[in-house]
Amino acid sequence: MGAWKSLRRAQVRHTARLLLAAQKRLPGVRPLLAWAGGNRFLDEALVGYRRAFYTRAAAESRVRREGSIGHQDPRAIALHRSFEETPRPSDHDAMQQLGSVLPQVKRIVDVGGSVGNIYYLYSKHLAFPPGLEWVVCELGESVKHGRMLAAERGAANLRFEHSLDRCGPADLALFSGSLHYFDEPLPRFLAQLGSLPKYVLVNRSPMAEVEPLFAVQDAGDWFTAAKVLQRGTLLKEMSDAGYSLAAEWKCPELNVRFPLHPEHSAEHYSGLFFVHD
Repeated sequence: MGAWKSLRRAQVRHTARLLLAAQKRLPGVRPLLAWAGGNRFLDEALVGYRRAFYTRAAAESRVRREGSIGHQDPRAIALHRSFEETPRPSDHDAMQQLGSVLPQVKRIVDVGGSVGNIYYLYSKHLAFPPGLEWVVCELGESVKHGRMLAAERGAANLRFEHSLDRCGPADLALFSGSLHYFDEPLPRFLAQLGSLPKYVLVNRSPMAEVEPLFAVQDAGDWFTAAKVLQRGTLLKEMSDAGYSLAAEWKCPELNVRFPLHPEHSAEHYSGLFFVHD
């Protein structure tokens, strides 16, 4: 990384921290921050890649400009692999919902499940029924590493596919920390499985009640483009497809906060559990 880019990145991170602290401690400045965010020059000059983006294409373009390849970065894969060690707060809620229906589930499709870290983590805490098949749908490098790891560990009921149409049908679709990386309406996306699953479990995705915006997530060593989902739209799409919301929970361990668009921030991620009527 060049000296200028390194300095600029440090400035963006420092400015973002100051502005986010101001949002929290001085609520009266929020209108001023929102005004600054409405000025494209100020937005870019102050917070650079931490600004709000109105399309995924714009956010992904900025990720590439930062020199990142996103989730396929080896450091990202290594980080996700480490998540199998200890449950995060929202995993307990997700496992509670999954455990309540496991006897009726024969195949789980884990969309964006990296190298199978959720499978390994949940298998330590839940009694998987005999014959349960867990299918991870992922991108190239994650599939490659996931298959190697499954072979090393003898996880015969865990397999990996590159596309959703090769995964289904499924009894339960799982989106753990992944739904905000897709733009297609969820029921239409799920239709690629061949038929809609009975259960849909969404964990750790940012949601707000206002129009959706896109953020560039800064993981320190790599960057990714993520959508702050519009909760009301998601619930209506699922209801129209015949799903009922059975449970909902907060995921306090993560957030997406826009320094100059506070009204669009997700102060915590969310979890949702849907059942098809």
